[in-house]
Order: sequence, then C-alpha cells, then structure tokens
Amino acid sequence: MSQEGISICPETGACIGAVEKCLADGTVNTDDRIVIFNTGAAQKYSEALHCEIPSVDKDVPIDWSTL
Repeated sequence: MSQEGISICPETGACIGAVEKCLADGTVNTDDRIVIFNTGAAQKYSEALHCEIPSVDKDVPIDWSTL
C-alpha cells in the first residue's frame, strides 16, 4: 500500500489479510468486487512510524527540502 501513498492502520491491515485468506480458500474470487473502508489513519499509531525529527538552528536558514 505504501507504493500508492495510502497510509493504513492495523484494522485495515487485518481486513486486507482476511481478503487474501478468502481469495486463497475460494470464499471470494478475483472477479468479485470487494470494498475495504480504511477508516483508520497511520498518524493514530505514531509509535509504529520510525523517523528522525531534524533539529532547527534559529541562526541558520532553513533548507525546506530536507524537512
């Protein structure tokens, strides 16, 4: 999903896993239309996101491309 720029939450991940299982066991097939409502958002789970927060020196011009 990250290739599409969609941030998903664990709840949505569980739904995607269930769809994969249903495809594998034949409950649904590739011609069926399946809708998953991604009601969560990754920012609700900030502990799962790993990124360094840059420090800003007030005396140095900000390079906005690095933020």
